[in-house]
Amino acid sequence: MGSTVGIDRLRALAGRIAAKEHWDRLAIRRIADDLFSGQRALTAEALSALDASQAHGNRADGMAAVKAWSQTHAEPLGRAKAFLDALERSGDLSIAKLTLANSQIRELAAR
Repeated sequence: MGSTVGIDRLRALAGRIAAKEHWDRLAIRRIADDLFSGQRALTAEALSALDASQAHGNRADGMAAVKAWSQTHAEPLGRAKAFLDALERSGDLSIAKLTLANSQIRELAAR
């Protein structure tokens, strides 16, 4: 799910933000935690949508669940990914941009 939505990429970019102040480092860590939370929520949603008779608890089932979820949610997922792409193209990631990206992931998870 992290790769499909772009959360993995965001976490990697967040790790490259040079935060000199204590509060900025705390904010980045908090946003990274929120990104993990969003990924867990999206993954749980995808897994719960799997037909119980199909689920065997292996990696292939998880990947199938993410694929099915992303097809079902193609429109909002596309909007979120386009937003994340636009943020990345607009220059170096900042705490403000990371906050906005996190809000996109939270909106996607809240659907």
